[in-house]
Amino acid sequence: MNSKTFIILTVITVVIVITASMLIKEQLPPSQKGELLFPELMTNIADVTEIEIISAGEVITITSNDKQWQMLEKQLYPVATDKVNNLLLDMANLNILEAKTDNSNNYSKIGVEDPKGDDAKSKLVTLKKGDVAIASLIVGNQQQAKIDSTRSEIYVRKSDDKQSWLTIGQLSIENQPADWLNQQIVDIDGDNMRQIKITQFDEAEILIFKQATDDEEFQLANLAENTKVKLPYILDNISTTLSRLDFDDVMANQEFNSDITAVFTTFDGLEVTMNIMENEAKYFAQFSADFNAEMLIETANIEEDNAAESLELTVYAKAMAEKINAKVSGWTYELAQYKVDNLNKNRAELIMAIEATAPEELPSFDIDKLASPFGTPSTVD
Repeated sequence: MNSKTFIILTVITVVIVITASMLIKEQLPPSQKGELLFPELMTNIADVTEIEIISAGEVITITSNDKQWQMLEKQLYPVATDKVNNLLLDMANLNILEAKTDNSNNYSKIGVEDPKGDDAKSKLVTLKKGDVAIASLIVGNQQQAKIDSTRSEIYVRKSDDKQSWLTIGQLSIENQPADWLNQQIVDIDGDNMRQIKITQFDEAEILIFKQATDDEEFQLANLAENTKVKLPYILDNISTTLSRLDFDDVMANQEFNSDITAVFTTFDGLEVTMNIMENEAKYFAQFSADFNAEMLIETANIEEDNAAESLELTVYAKAMAEKINAKVSGWTYELAQYKVDNLNKNRAELIMAIEATAPEELPSFDIDKLASPFGTPSTVD
């Protein structure tokens, strides 16, 4: 083969390769490996006003009122902002690894089947601006990414597209409506608790208290003589009831018949009332908060001439009460049983009798056998 022929064949080969590449490119989907699945979502992310999640026929609707995210199915209870932000950013940052099946018969193998079926394992996430969908994605199976253990390989399919994709990123979608909510009701440190007054149906009132913030243990008021607290740690556990108190579920206020009322008062005068009702082996609670000026003066030992300290504590406690009331007013919370068990203990379960101890007996001696200081037995005639 001469050089001229070789050059001609080379040129023909290049032309064929280029032509084939162009034809293949035209046949490939618009998104390619390494590109974002939703390339324009990041610039439009602030426009999202509603998130709809469909899973096994169940619908979760999260809406924005310009101030906070709320859940439609939970009477517009506030949603955890960080969870919403994570979902939006995670969808915007999904990168394509490779194209997968476009055959609907194979969708269930990677979990991207129609999520409206009762047996479907997929989830459909739709981001909307008003009634207009900005992005809609069916999310399927996930596994740890081979190239990056901090991310996942996620099978997905756009809801209006037959083509499925293997993507890489992070995408956590809560399954239960309550898991999206801001589940912390209140958070008051037990170390700042001055007293707790518990009233149970047809039971004697229970009052536990501390005289000062540096007291090591809580005391039980009105202990009868020769009795003591059976398990002091239970009193301490009661004082921490409102510490990072989360709910299992929430609903708008309905008819409520309280079985237990617990009034928690802090050393700075904040007072939180917790009413508890048991219904069909579930526990529900309603809350309210107030400022107790008398308790503040009594517990903080504020002198009349220390008006600045009194004013500072008063402003703080009143602000906290307003904040709590703004959050809990109008809502009934379902709580895990273990969070109310200690409040359900009656007074008899908290105390025990002090066992009387017999006086120590002195050893008996035979006086005739006692040794004399002079070394001879002592005798008495």
